[in-house]
Amino acid sequence: MKKNQQVSLKILMIGYGTITSALISHIIKLNNVEIVVWTRKRKKDLTDCCLVENVEEALGKNDIDIILSCVPDDTASYEAWNNQYIGKYIKSNHPICIEMSTLSFKYVCTWHEYIEELSGKPVEMPFTGSRKGAKNGNMIVFIFTKYYEDITYFLKIISCKQYLFKSKGEATKFKLLYNFWGASMLRELSLLYPVLKNEFTDFKMVKEIIMNDGWMSLLCKSVIRKAENERVIDFKLKYMHKDVQEFQEIAEKYSFINYDEISKFYLKLVKDLDGEEDFSKAIFGIGGR
Repeated sequence: MKKNQQVSLKILMIGYGTITSALISHIIKLNNVEIVVWTRKRKKDLTDCCLVENVEEALGKNDIDIILSCVPDDTASYEAWNNQYIGKYIKSNHPICIEMSTLSFKYVCTWHEYIEELSGKPVEMPFTGSRKGAKNGNMIVFIFTKYYEDITYFLKIISCKQYLFKSKGEATKFKLLYNFWGASMLRELSLLYPVLKNEFTDFKMVKEIIMNDGWMSLLCKSVIRKAENERVIDFKLKYMHKDVQEFQEIAEKYSFINYDEISKFYLKLVKDLDGEEDFSKAIFGIGGR
């Protein structure tokens, strides 16, 4: 933000990882938005933001409009929102409280109740679009909130599409289904991909077919290119495994969903490989063995 530029929106961002770092790099280009980042690990690349390791300091010096959390799991989210200084600030100032993390359905429903009890304005907002979408302001967000009108400006900054769900927890439930569905398809793709190498003399040609022709080409091209060429981490393998686990409570309602086999597949990947690796490269590194 340029010096002496009037600020119209102040954001406290909880957590600093693949998505939040990309999101920050996009938001800080705007002259009327100020970001304060609360992270327990000091980051050398956070030169354009106010970085604090003490959240009391962040809330004491800034008139925060939005508190935004994007953290790994239920536990991290609970610890952040139940911080005594966060709770006190919400109760006194009634800010917009955005939870962008992909969490469990049960937890998100209790999170809504907790924020409402503090007189905050809860916004459940899991997303898709990964690192690239966050960096370009083209995220696709799934939303449940009673305060949509209060976040329209922020949504214009970070997203290209918004889908509004009608009940608390539904945006999260859909994101979990969406991720599990993708995880299931990627598992099958990775298991069958080596068959192309083993069964056909001209592997280059058949690979060109699956990546460019037919209804599967969009999926194949996207994932295979990324697995082979992408150096930047978009979505870590350990988070794919976590999201599969979070889907279990929904999957158990439907006997036809082969949850156990898919869950074991990703658990094995995490055990055999580095969970910090990008999921697409990890899947194609072990698939078919």
